[in-house]
Amino acid sequence: MSGKSVFWNAYFDIVQPKDYSFVGFYTYRSKQADFTSVFKKESYKLKSDLAKLKKYGSPEMKIGASNLERVHKGHRKYFKDADMFWMKIERQLAEAETSCTIMQDTTEVFKNSIKNVNASIGNVNNAMLQYNEELGGPESVLGKRRIYESDEESQISKKHQNQFTTPPPQSSREGSDLLNTFIGSTNVLESCQVSVFDGGLPNYVEGMEIDPELIVQETEEAIISYSKHLFDHNSWKNWTLKSGSVVTKMLRRASRIIGHPLRPEKSLESLGPEIKQIKSNMKICEVNKVKANNQSSDNFKKTKITSYLEDPFSTFFCKILSLFHKYVFAENSVMQQPNVSEANYGGYLIHHCLKKMLFDSESHLYYHMGEEALSSIKSCRKRRKSVNFYEQKADGIFFVKLKKKLIEVGHLEMSGGYGHTDIPRSTWDGCKLYIGNSYMMEEIGEQFRGGSPETFAKLRVFSLHTYEERIELWQMHNPACSVLQYERSHKSIVPICYEEHRKHIFDFVVLLWDLKHGLVETSNTIYQLQDEDNDNLFESTKLIRSLPAYPITPDKNKHKLGIGNIKEDSDPDSSPIRTGRK
Repeated sequence: MSGKSVFWNAYFDIVQPKDYSFVGFYTYRSKQADFTSVFKKESYKLKSDLAKLKKYGSPEMKIGASNLERVHKGHRKYFKDADMFWMKIERQLAEAETSCTIMQDTTEVFKNSIKNVNASIGNVNNAMLQYNEELGGPESVLGKRRIYESDEESQISKKHQNQFTTPPPQSSREGSDLLNTFIGSTNVLESCQVSVFDGGLPNYVEGMEIDPELIVQETEEAIISYSKHLFDHNSWKNWTLKSGSVVTKMLRRASRIIGHPLRPEKSLESLGPEIKQIKSNMKICEVNKVKANNQSSDNFKKTKITSYLEDPFSTFFCKILSLFHKYVFAENSVMQQPNVSEANYGGYLIHHCLKKMLFDSESHLYYHMGEEALSSIKSCRKRRKSVNFYEQKADGIFFVKLKKKLIEVGHLEMSGGYGHTDIPRSTWDGCKLYIGNSYMMEEIGEQFRGGSPETFAKLRVFSLHTYEERIELWQMHNPACSVLQYERSHKSIVPICYEEHRKHIFDFVVLLWDLKHGLVETSNTIYQLQDEDNDNLFESTKLIRSLPAYPITPDKNKHKLGIGNIKEDSDPDSSPIRTGRK
């Protein structure tokens, strides 16, 4: 096992695998000579060692590495002991930097003072020599004594100057063992920066002439194609609904239980009492869960009434069904009137359902309802210096929440009110679905260029389209280099009449269920891309040529011809993830 230590840090050989911890690793690293005191670098080394342990280590090491890697994401934020360790390192490093700055400033002051003293001594010496010549020439005793004294003072001043031009001694603090390994000179921070930004042009010196051809130079070298992730043709055959197993299980259960939320009664009058009973049973479920946590499993028995409500899908179904019963199916609802407008269709049904869909995911997902321009299109076209102006508005936008900004991951297009038929408009809105999703993929790739192609291939963006009485869910992802796959995963009739559309309720809820969980997975993928981009210190981008070389340039006047019109109206070199040029 000791021979394996060349692959990973010796900490993992000394410590038992069950005792692996972040603080233990960082504390051991802080006592090694190559400790950088930079969290991103040390976190990257830890992640590399864990990958090697999982590949080459013993079974116990693999288990310990897997457990540590599972919680590696954001461990400094969520593990207070690791956060306190790095806060201490950064505080001590700041103190060391301040001490070094003070010492450097003090050295400069001494050097300037010595230079001024030397200049004064030189002036006095010259004056004494001139005075000596006036008194009696070079053989004068006074002249010899003054010259000797000036030479002796000059030698003493040179001796002091040499003492202060040498590097200052190493700083040390009592009880600061962690700093002893990385505070060796006044150039600690400079050495860290050089290791990160290695290469490039030399430092500019005043008077140096720089040849412009050395900065930008065209070559005949062919661009190497990038294809780390190949297209998986079996994905077409193996693709299944995310909720497939859940749906099958719920249908079997609903066929046997009267009053089950997935098996509503035939009349609208009986649906109201059933929903009230379901809500009451859901509250009983919550109480039973609390009791189950406080009592032993032997003494606690679950009731048959609430057993079918314990899965998340049934709870989700009940919430959507309750919304329809209150705002859509009621006789006095706006949705029961003829010629429902787009504003009422969106306000009373579509936007309301999409808001309700994210009822337990508001911490990382956000839905903006109402007409709004897609910022990803504006940002991408500005980055690529597009010649033609193009702006696209959506009727609703899905966002993933980051700390300081929102990332677009889906949008809604409504082609008129419920039952409204407008083929040219619905065709153009169908084109806008693809265009908006392709720009969202590009913007996410540009925001996190340091992410891995494997993680980017997992990313999916979504689009919803309502036309006539139908609703469709579309998805786009990047399965291979320079390939965008766009597919319709769900379609359903939007149920507004309980007696006529009762059989479509389940399909509509499944569409919302899969959209919700798709957005949750997309948010997790974006957080992973963000972490990989932060850990990538040495490569400008890993997503070279991930997307097609040129985006679609839409032409609304010719939208009936489709969206196959591709032409270059932008600077291709401004988007590495499309052209492959850094």
